[in-house]
Amino acid sequence: MTAPAPSKPRAPHRAAEARQADYHKLLSHGVRDQTVLAQRLGVSVRTVERYAASPNTKPRPRDAINAELAACRTADPDLFFPASYQATQPQVMEAKAICHTCPILAACLTYALQAGEGDGIWGGTTPPERRRLHTTRTRRSAP
Repeated sequence: MTAPAPSKPRAPHRAAEARQADYHKLLSHGVRDQTVLAQRLGVSVRTVERYAASPNTKPRPRDAINAELAACRTADPDLFFPASYQATQPQVMEAKAICHTCPILAACLTYALQAGEGDGIWGGTTPPERRRLHTTRTRRSAP
């Protein structure tokens, strides 16, 4: 009689990974209440507790940003994650207006570019604007 082959650990489901990434985005914008986090993520409070306790959901380094100084710390985090990033959209314009009053605007933008933030308004820029900046910087640094 042969022993059953050991099962391989399953990779986390993509939707779960995306929710964990959203969890850290909300944390980075100052949302700390687990009930609010659960509502915004569409998961249970227990799931939020697991995200917080899991070693696999470590936030990305944000050493360059002192969130206590950020102008967005008291704003609704949903403002910075609109459904569309058209420059003329009122929500984008409102988020950028807050960014442009922020004392850590440059540090926030630097973080977003280095971390490859693909969503949200960071440092007064939308994801398409950051992609253009990243492309421009990459071209300038190429020999």
